[in-house]
Amino acid sequence: MAQHGTGAQHGTGAQHGTGAQHGAKLGTGAQHGAKHGTGAQHGAKLGTGVKHRASEMKREEFRRYLERAGVVEQLTGALVALYEQPEKPTNAPEFLRQCLSGGPQEPPVDPQALQKEVAELKERCKLLLEENKELRIMLKRYEPTFD
Repeated sequence: MAQHGTGAQHGTGAQHGTGAQHGAKLGTGAQHGAKHGTGAQHGAKLGTGVKHRASEMKREEFRRYLERAGVVEQLTGALVALYEQPEKPTNAPEFLRQCLSGGPQEPPVDPQALQKEVAELKERCKLLLEENKELRIMLKRYEPTFD
């Protein structure tokens, strides 16, 4: 998996930098305001920069969480597996689900069907116990006694 790299190499990390680095690349708010008018004027046109920065910070924190939790690596592995399939599956989401879960999923179980099966098995068990009782009685009749 190392040959495919981490999320950071694929554009979610170091390549684009942190919010602070991103701001440094684009210039500070003051520089941006000086170029395009005052911060107040810019805010009136595009919305406040505070909301944008808060959103970027949330996004960045979430990205770091995904990397720490191993989600990025799992998703990358699943996507690489899909890419490497010689014949692409007709149901790509199901293929990805199987990759992420570790194997094919069993179909969902219907609780009513299970209840019906349990009732049928209880009835069958009852019949088998009755048959066993009858067979034991018959066996005692035909068994020689050594008294």
